[in-house]
Amino acid sequence: MENIKSYDYPKQIILNEEDGTKIYKKIGNDENSVEVDDYQWQVVSTITDKIDNQNVFSLIQHEDSQLGWISFKNSIQIFRFEPEISRFIDDEFEANKINEKLGINKDFRTHFTGKLLSIKSEILYEGNRLLGIFVKDKFFGFHDEKYFEKLINCNISIPKDIISQKEFYKTSKMSEASNEEVILTEAVMISIFKKSNIGKVKVNSKEYYWVYLDGLEEYTEQIQESSVSKSNEQKQIDDLFYAVKKERQHSKEIVKTVLSFKEYMKSRKVNGTLDYDIASNNELRKELDNLKIKIEKLNKNLKLSETRLEQQRDYNKRLEAQKDKYKDRMTLLEEKFRKLKEKAK
Repeated sequence: MENIKSYDYPKQIILNEEDGTKIYKKIGNDENSVEVDDYQWQVVSTITDKIDNQNVFSLIQHEDSQLGWISFKNSIQIFRFEPEISRFIDDEFEANKINEKLGINKDFRTHFTGKLLSIKSEILYEGNRLLGIFVKDKFFGFHDEKYFEKLINCNISIPKDIISQKEFYKTSKMSEASNEEVILTEAVMISIFKKSNIGKVKVNSKEYYWVYLDGLEEYTEQIQESSVSKSNEQKQIDDLFYAVKKERQHSKEIVKTVLSFKEYMKSRKVNGTLDYDIASNNELRKELDNLKIKIEKLNKNLKLSETRLEQQRDYNKRLEAQKDKYKDRMTLLEEKFRKLKEKAK
C-alpha cells in the first residue's frame, strides 16, 4: 500500500519551525520570500505538495491568504476525525502550555465542567497525545487525553423495577433531578461514562434521561471501552477521509453560491441588458463588482476542489478497503483481549 503520510491532500499544520525558515513564493528563489517568524504557532492549511531536490515543499494558506511554499521540519500535524463525545474529568487539571502559544487563554475548567464535549482532532506534542476539544462547535484548545472520558455506546435493557428506583436527570450535568412523572414500560441503557459513573437511558422508546450507575453494576460491568490505540497510519487514514469529506462539502457550497449568483443576475436583466435602476446606482454597481470578484475566486476554488476529488476517487476506494481491514483487526484484538481477561478471572 502507498505511504499514506506522503499522499497529497489538504492537511492542517501548526507552524513550529526555526526562526528564519523561508516561505517561498517560488521554491528555491529568495525573491519575495518571507520568514516564518510572523506565523509561528499559527494554524495553516496545505494546498498541495511538491518534491524539489528530494525535499517535500507544501504550498500553505493562512486564513484566506496564500503564503507560499515551505518545507516542514518541526511543525505539528493536526490529525482530524469524526467527532467523539467526551466528558471532562477534573482531576488536578492543568492546561497544556501549547494553548498559550496558540493564543488560547480561557478558564477551561469552567467551560468544560458538566458539559458534553466534542473531540474532533489530536496532536502529538512533546511526547503527549493532546485532544482537540470543542464546546458547541467552538474550539477550546488542545488538552491531555487523561482529563477526558470518551462516551461508550451500548444497548442494554434494564428491568423496570430496577430503573424505577433511580432519579432521572435531564442533562449530564446531573445538577437537578427531573420533576416529570415517568410511567415506565421499558428502559434501555444506550451510553455511559464509566469513570464519571453516569449513563443515558432511553425510556419508553422516546424519552431520554441521565442516571447514576450505582446499583446497576450487574448490567454495566460488561461494558468496556476499546483499549486498542490507533496506529499512525490509521490516524493518517482518518485525517484523509475527514479532508475529503470536508472538500466535498466545500465544493457543494461553492456550486450553490455560483448558482445563486447566476439566478440573481438573471433576475436583474431586462431584454438582455441590466435594469436601468441598477446600472445608474453606484452602490449597487459596486455590489455587483464585488460579487464578480467573489465568483471568480469561488470558481477557482471549485476547479481546485474538483481536481483534488478526481485524483482521490480511485485511491479512496482502496483506502476504504484498508480501513475495513483495520476495523476487522481491531474487533479481533478486542475479542482476544476479552477472552484473556475471562481466563485471568
